Amino acid sequence: MAKKIERQKEEKLRDTQKQLGEEDEDGDEEDEEEEEEEEEEEEEEEEEEEEEEEEEEEEEEEEEEEEERRPLFLEMKMIS
Repeated sequence: MAKKIERQKEEKLRDTQKQLGEEDEDGDEEDEEEEEEEEEEEEEEEEEEEEEEEEEEEEEEEEEEEEERRPLFLEMKMIS
């Protein structure tokens, strides 16, 4: 899952770099403003993706911990 997200980020970065190269050639101030807006949007998207990934990892860890505790709980219940 993390590898997929990392690949997507790399692809976005490459696309952005290509776009930046094309816009720089134009030398238009409007292009620079658009470029900055796009960069900000991409940064926000990346931050959101990272947050989602962290949340997913936390949920998986919680599920694993719960699964580890469940057999122990059943053993304790059977003993009593």
